[in-house]
Amino acid sequence: MIHLSFAPLEGLTDDVYRRAHAVEFGGADVYYTPFYTTVPEGLTARDRREISAALSAPGAPPTIVQLLSSRASDFLRAAAFLAGCGCTVLNLNLGCPSGTVTAKGRGAGFLAKPAMLDAFFDEVFSGLSGIAPQIQVSVKTRIGYADENEAPYLMEIFNRYPIVELILHPRLRTDLYRGRPRMSVYRQMAGMARMPVCYNGDIFRAEDLQDLLAAFPDTHRVMLGRGAAANPALFRLCRAEPVPDLPGRLRRMHDRICEENAARMGNGRNLLCRMAELWKYQAYLFSEDPRPFLRRLYRCTTLAEYRAAVSALFSQATLRKDAAYPPSPAL
Repeated sequence: MIHLSFAPLEGLTDDVYRRAHAVEFGGADVYYTPFYTTVPEGLTARDRREISAALSAPGAPPTIVQLLSSRASDFLRAAAFLAGCGCTVLNLNLGCPSGTVTAKGRGAGFLAKPAMLDAFFDEVFSGLSGIAPQIQVSVKTRIGYADENEAPYLMEIFNRYPIVELILHPRLRTDLYRGRPRMSVYRQMAGMARMPVCYNGDIFRAEDLQDLLAAFPDTHRVMLGRGAAANPALFRLCRAEPVPDLPGRLRRMHDRICEENAARMGNGRNLLCRMAELWKYQAYLFSEDPRPFLRRLYRCTTLAEYRAAVSALFSQATLRKDAAYPPSPAL
């Protein structure tokens, strides 16, 4: 049985989105939070409140908290708090390629400092035994910072520690999300790994998963990200399960996300920006050219205008049978 997880997407897959997706579509074994950046006290007071509320909310699906950190002491303080919230697994982000993140030596930027990364793991795993022994650590990583030849050495570092799962996105930091995943390096690292490996990268259609499993039959864990954001039914499709009333499910998921976020952040610009992030992916589910809809959406200044634009889309457009991310080059 394949284990499928929903990748964290900043600005989209918050607790409201995760609950709405789990109710209307499901199919994911576990969801990951967008990263929380550690600070000297572990986590900010705001992040502590947010995480605690999200994990304890009725209907919250199985969730793993992802941390962005380059200081072991900060990570350990965050782990102590999260253990008290009932967390048993924390995920370290070594994959974010954003320049604002990597410039501080975090995310994929940490991969450029292997000696410091090794020391970080040594302190974290030594400290967890006394602070939060129930906490296990998984890692989401790229294959290197700027050179494929970094991969074997990074894998040697990972293998020194009891990492519970290694989520491999087979691109370099310098690749960002361009080009095709470097599958020969994925094969090399997966073959070296002493821990379970989860594949992540460019699974946009159920056929993409089938091709991956045909090429790598020992793969038992896969993380879906942008493909699932574009088509929330992708987890079910990957499991060859029916998805009846797809338009109805999409509309209910959208309305739940919109209403819960409106109650949380008000009806102003912040809400419209949050909903626009959703349509950046899901607009391509529809067979019509989404550009007129997106232009109308981005011009909305009130919630009433936004709701009218969305209602027009659902009433006038039809769903594409081959809907997937990324969008067709014709668009």
